Amino acid sequence: MVMGRSAYRSHHDSTSDRYARQLPMPPVIPGHWQPARFAVMGDNGAMRCFLPLRVVDLGDDAPAAFCAGSPAFGDTPDLAAALPECDGEERAYSALLSAGDYAALAASAAYPRRVVLAVDAPVTAEDDPALPALCRLDTAVKWSDVAAIFLDEAAAGPAVMAARTSDSALAQLEAWDLLWYHPDERALLIAEFNLGERRS
Repeated sequence: MVMGRSAYRSHHDSTSDRYARQLPMPPVIPGHWQPARFAVMGDNGAMRCFLPLRVVDLGDDAPAAFCAGSPAFGDTPDLAAALPECDGEERAYSALLSAGDYAALAASAAYPRRVVLAVDAPVTAEDDPALPALCRLDTAVKWSDVAAIFLDEAAAGPAVMAARTSDSALAQLEAWDLLWYHPDERALLIAEFNLGERRS
């Protein structure tokens, strides 16, 4: 079941979430989403959530997306209610896709890739039935809180650019797997995109 994405797009433009839906889990492929790596709850009671970023944010030691109040996507009560037949891993995967959609809307022509970070952080769920995975960071996070980096392969660039202006193209992004990177590989990504590390 897929709702129209107008609510998602309008939410992004004013500050969405691909409407949570029951999705089959993808096969375990090295370098791709691997369910065993992602418990819903992280350390110290914080929720495992997903932060949408831009490629240029990889080179920033404190990007704006790390600030308290920034949007994140996680296994919220609304998401659990929207996906009653899914387990926590499946709902986490849905939240990852939602964050990916949001990241696509922020992608630039210079770097047409989705970037999503998995972090363990305290969050507050937004009360919006149209965006059931949406929540807000209660506190600022740091790169040391990041559990994983997800990034599109270069070939996904045209699809990401099309998704910026087309809801149907946004829906088709699920055909592109987000590649998984260990947080220690951030330096390699900074070098790959020739970003240089920016310090606040």
